[in-house]
Amino acid sequence: MEPKDFGSLANAVQVEEYETHVEVRPTRKLEVRELMVVNDIIMKHGGKVEGVCEFGAWFTIPLQDKAEQVDERWIPVSALIPPPFLVRAEINEGTVQKIVDSIKKTGKILEDLVVRPSLTQKDKFEFILGSQRLTAAKRCGWQRVRCNVYPGLSDVDSVEWQIIENEARSNLNDYERGRAMKELLMMFPEVYRSQEDLARRFGYDQGHVSHLITHFELIESEKPKLSIQQFEQVRSMDERVTREIKASPPEALTKLLVVAAVKKASVREAKGLVAAVSLSKEPLKTSFQKLIEDQRDKKAAEKARQEAVKRKLQRQFSEEMANDVFARCEAKKLMEDVMVGMFAPAVRLAWLKLKELGLTEKILDGAEAEAKPEAEETTSG
Repeated sequence: MEPKDFGSLANAVQVEEYETHVEVRPTRKLEVRELMVVNDIIMKHGGKVEGVCEFGAWFTIPLQDKAEQVDERWIPVSALIPPPFLVRAEINEGTVQKIVDSIKKTGKILEDLVVRPSLTQKDKFEFILGSQRLTAAKRCGWQRVRCNVYPGLSDVDSVEWQIIENEARSNLNDYERGRAMKELLMMFPEVYRSQEDLARRFGYDQGHVSHLITHFELIESEKPKLSIQQFEQVRSMDERVTREIKASPPEALTKLLVVAAVKKASVREAKGLVAAVSLSKEPLKTSFQKLIEDQRDKKAAEKARQEAVKRKLQRQFSEEMANDVFARCEAKKLMEDVMVGMFAPAVRLAWLKLKELGLTEKILDGAEAEAKPEAEETTSG
């Protein structure tokens, strides 16, 4: 194997050949989609993750090319089973329906599933990538699907491939990310010795990995107190929201999670909700509703203020000019009196420029000509 085998990523990896194997190390931090490309090439050559270096995971590949071991074939859906760990906690119905519609329109699944032979069940295959494609195929009544079979795919490769592919598709929520991060730390301590190793491998900040794991652990600890529906809503939340809610009084934590999840609270709303509940003795829902109404009132008041300033400007100048100045002043957060007051020096500068060009008399003559018909009309009336 040579760097050129990685195509456009040839300069992003360092390839060194030894007596029994080839080592591939990244020379810079790779984006998620780049990780997918590198992983795919490595696995097709029978490689595996060996550890984590400064820029992410590094790999080893046996010198004997194992690309021919990647088997492309049709496999009965009844022979496909989930792996020991599935990164995706739930199926996205919207995505599945899109795949169903595509199958009905084209008569095929555009991308093969990635599977490996099961180590525990004879004649069965674990689907590593493509759980939603498989679900869609079953709903369309398909009896078999086309798969790429990777006999040497390890457990750590299985989890990593799922994370990288789903991150590239933006299909994971923070609960699933945190769950996967914790699972990798627990299952593969020889590869991932710390959260920092995980961060380098997947292109996260170390602090973000920590927040994701805390987010997952918090929701799991609250799971026994939640209904199935509440749990599904809570686990779809952004970790930044639960980070704010974690600061709430312990007795209010569960209710806060549920209300914030149902209302799809933003980070700011969650922070305000925690503050309101911490200081108020009113029921939780009442506190939250007051918070939302207060924010709506503020938005309405701000909109009214903006319209009033625009009207004031438009009374003196054209609508186009007033809107232009208003937008620019708002972007710079200038006050209303500055917006209106800035026209005086602007007009003064314009007049001086016209005077310099010798156009003032011409403009005044034009204004006088326009005024005469009006005067005559008034006199005749």
